[in-house]
Amino acid sequence: IISLIFTIPTLIISMGLSMLPATMPYMQYQLVRGLTVEALLLFLLVTPVQFYCGYPYFKLAFQALRNKSADMNVLIAIATTEAYVYSVFAVIYSMVTKTTNHHYFETSASLIMFLSLSRWMENVAKGQTSSALVALMDLQPSSAVLLEDVNKPLHSTTLDEYIQNPSSFEEREIEIDLVSTGDMLKV
Repeated sequence: IISLIFTIPTLIISMGLSMLPATMPYMQYQLVRGLTVEALLLFLLVTPVQFYCGYPYFKLAFQALRNKSADMNVLIAIATTEAYVYSVFAVIYSMVTKTTNHHYFETSASLIMFLSLSRWMENVAKGQTSSALVALMDLQPSSAVLLEDVNKPLHSTTLDEYIQNPSSFEEREIEIDLVSTGDMLKV
């Protein structure tokens, strides 16, 4: 949720307000030589997303690297860090050289936001699946009705035998744990 709170305004500023002719002069206004309002706002909005919301990815990435394996978390950590660090250096370079450079703050925040949302949705789906499995297990009956051939109690009977002579069968209720392969049950 925190990534959403900070990333939505980031996307609005970088993809919307900076492109509109009415707001472009305000967004491109230089507070200090080379530091625009847009760059400062994006830096302030993306930094919490990068370090607070991105922390779980960095933690898992370092664990994976310590185990000498690279997983999706390593890729996420590299991609978001690269976009963030490049953007910070682009802004610093702009301030030093008095030029304008492109920055990609929104890329870092967007990646973390979308990945966090997808993991949250996955956890919600897993929770619902677990609840559905518990509900399904509750539907399991505690007993079953066993059909036994009175004339051949130890003999395994078939459905055809039952259809031919149903009167020779007796019904007996047993615990569900006692049901075994080959038993004929009444449903």
